[in-house]
Amino acid sequence: LGNWVNNQRKQHAKEKLNGEYVARLDSIGMIWKIHSPWWDMYEKLILYQKENGDTKVPQMYKVDGLGKWVNNQRTRPPKDNYNRNKLNELGFEWTI
Repeated sequence: LGNWVNNQRKQHAKEKLNGEYVARLDSIGMIWKIHSPWWDMYEKLILYQKENGDTKVPQMYKVDGLGKWVNNQRTRPPKDNYNRNKLNELGFEWTI
């Protein structure tokens, strides 16, 4: 069941589920977004990009630990293709 729910969340995030299906899941209390440290940092990277025009966060950048997190993404890329693709969509700088 856990794998199925996770798959539904991913498909919903990609906007691949039709509205009626989403409404039916909503009616039974589906929780679409769960707290995830990776997603929290990804959202901080989006804000950094909006403010700075790129994703070249210096490793020494201390605000919210974003510099360390970005460095970790570069040295140990996400195994999940979806997360890796989300970074690529931002124009993530894999090497600097």
